[in-house]
Amino acid sequence: ACGGFFCSQVPIEQSGETIIFGVDKDEAKVTATIQINYQGEAKDFAWVIPVMSAPEISLAPQAMFQNIRSQTDPQYYLNWDDENGECWYAVPMANEGFDSADPESSGGVEVVDEQEVGPYQTVTLKSESAEELHAWLDENDFDQPESAIPLIQHYLDQGMFFVAMKLKQDASAGDIQPVTLKMDEDAPCVPLVLTQIAATPDMPVLAYVMGDMRAIPTNWFHVEINEKKIDWINYGQNYEEVLTMAIDEAAGHGFVTEYAGSSEFLKKSLWWEGRFDVDKLATKTNPEAFLMELLSQGFPRDAQMQGLIKKHIPKPDDVPAGCETDQEFYTWNLEECLQHMPEDWTFDPAAFIADLEERVIGALQEAQAIFDQHGYLTRLKTTVSPDEMTRDPFFAFNPELEDVSNIHQATATADCDPDTGTATNMVITLENGESITIEGEVQIWGGPLPEGYAADEPAASKIVLMGESGQGQEVARSRAGEVDSRLDSEDPSMVQSDLEAGVHDEPAVSTGGGGGGGCQGGPSSAPFMAALALLALALIRRR
Repeated sequence: ACGGFFCSQVPIEQSGETIIFGVDKDEAKVTATIQINYQGEAKDFAWVIPVMSAPEISLAPQAMFQNIRSQTDPQYYLNWDDENGECWYAVPMANEGFDSADPESSGGVEVVDEQEVGPYQTVTLKSESAEELHAWLDENDFDQPESAIPLIQHYLDQGMFFVAMKLKQDASAGDIQPVTLKMDEDAPCVPLVLTQIAATPDMPVLAYVMGDMRAIPTNWFHVEINEKKIDWINYGQNYEEVLTMAIDEAAGHGFVTEYAGSSEFLKKSLWWEGRFDVDKLATKTNPEAFLMELLSQGFPRDAQMQGLIKKHIPKPDDVPAGCETDQEFYTWNLEECLQHMPEDWTFDPAAFIADLEERVIGALQEAQAIFDQHGYLTRLKTTVSPDEMTRDPFFAFNPELEDVSNIHQATATADCDPDTGTATNMVITLENGESITIEGEVQIWGGPLPEGYAADEPAASKIVLMGESGQGQEVARSRAGEVDSRLDSEDPSMVQSDLEAGVHDEPAVSTGGGGGGGCQGGPSSAPFMAALALLALALIRRR
């Protein structure tokens, strides 16, 4: 409502990992754009990423994640078949759903590359010893807990590089923004083994895979949610809970496809020729006029822009009442608040524009190029706890699978009492023709589900091991743990063959997942598995 840069922000997921992959199989190129979520002091920020090859690193805009997420969030609509108009109908709502380094090689650690990227100091490292790499990181202010050593060795044993990032000395935590890694690989993977150091229970992991067909997990299960468990009355507000339950039924190693289809809606969503007029901005030498011009031109209203505003128009430590909050200082009372700036402070629009061109405009252009390059988008989600981060999930493509809509609808019938907002004899019919009968009285004005609703229903309607062709092999819920354990060390195609032959058809007690395999796969993996790119977010806060 206030119209400024310090209100009406789009919320972001603060407790998980979100990565946008762009895959060009013909050119054997993968880009991974990673959302960095961090709360703390700038001096405490350290970020370590295992990668298969030394990447090109560039900045990315937060708007890239906002745009792609808002268009693909799962939504649940309940339509009332109500001839008498006595059943209350609500507007459906979308379900809401992370000192310069020493450039010389030392102690068995090779510095492959070092560069400054926006607010970051980055260094790409290679070593054979996790202990020596860990010591190098600590000595150069990329402090890591000792518990990271065996996890680091897990990736070094596969010939991995590590990219380490921290904020430059003059940067603040508000300067943190997403980054894009460009690598010479042909398929994406999310190494969760290292992530377990900083993970929380049931941490959401959201992977957007852009290519020319639908993407699938190959060494994790593909899970379909049983929509009978969904709270249709309240438009799917229990979706995250049901998703987590479904993943747990798949031995904790599964992804749900939340959207698969055309990415046409992303065209011209971030950048188009003539979107911004920096020449006009340069004429605004007054800070207030400069901010108003930024707003009128539609610059993103996000934390990244807030950081730039605070950098170039720093709020003094000592300000009077009416200028104390960011909303007061930058939005409502800026003209008056600027009178309390230090006498030696001057506004430098040229410096502000230089930052905008590098960190906003350039990042938006590059992000739009990634969107425009790929015509198909798959959104895959899981929730995973630290003890389940034992095997790195990777993805491939399957041209034989159908699209998946993020819009889910069901139809309800009931005997309704408009005076009390209650219904009896309620039946919800799903799009697949199955139905849910709710006995007793139901509050249909946003009330809770009846006790015991769908209690006997599993959360996962299907658990499937997918391949690069066909519809995959369904896995019995009782055998999910057994099959999952094989995927720790065996080629998924061999496991699929046994499933097709009925090896795992007999009921068994689920045993859960086993030890961890990396993105390069175990000793029996097919050659293509050894070529997969390893791209990960492992946000590590200093001890």
